[in-house]
Amino acid sequence: MNYAEEAVRFTCENENLCGILARPRQAADMGVVIVVGGPQTRVGSHRQFVLLSRVLAAAGFPVLRFDHRSMGDSTGTPRNFEAIAPDIRAAIDALQSACPGVTRIALWDLCDAAAGHC
Repeated sequence: MNYAEEAVRFTCENENLCGILARPRQAADMGVVIVVGGPQTRVGSHRQFVLLSRVLAAAGFPVLRFDHRSMGDSTGTPRNFEAIAPDIRAAIDALQSACPGVTRIALWDLCDAAAGHC
């Protein structure tokens, strides 16, 4: 395996967000943040985001999949998809902090998460 997965914790508006970072040994300068749609966790339905992040990391892309505020292991009050732009920004910052060589970010999202954030 040419990547490692690690749990990460970061903050967004005084709440704790949890995610999994898939970090390749030799990382590309582009990272991927996976944004879940609807009331889902970072795993995704049928583990699709787990599998996707591992494929992308094996190809050299650092990937962060995370639970936005109030979902999964993250704290906070429930919010709809129109209010998660700060969570996405915090996830981007967390990925770039963990992988300083990442200068470009791709957002991979599903359903309502694709509603024009950031």
